[in-house]
Amino acid sequence: MIVIGDKDTVNAFGIIGIKGHVYKRGMDIRDIDSDFFIVCEKIADKIREDLEALEEKGKVIVEIPDKSGSIRKKDPIASLIKRSIGIEIR
Repeated sequence: MIVIGDKDTVNAFGIIGIKGHVYKRGMDIRDIDSDFFIVCEKIADKIREDLEALEEKGKVIVEIPDKSGSIRKKDPIASLIKRSIGIEIR
């Protein structure tokens, strides 16, 4: 499991033992050896083609909001929980 995000997000996940990379423009995430990626939404929008290529290889990509909050109208994690167990999280 690898986190791709801003410095604060990578540091927060690092506290609980999850390795990460602070995203820098031009960074090629296809070279990172992992099957599971947690990516900040704002960064995911910038590297959409790379993420799609990883998904085609069977990698799991989860997009999360950064410290400023979600840029999506719907919370994808809340939607996933509702579909999985039928409980709505607000």
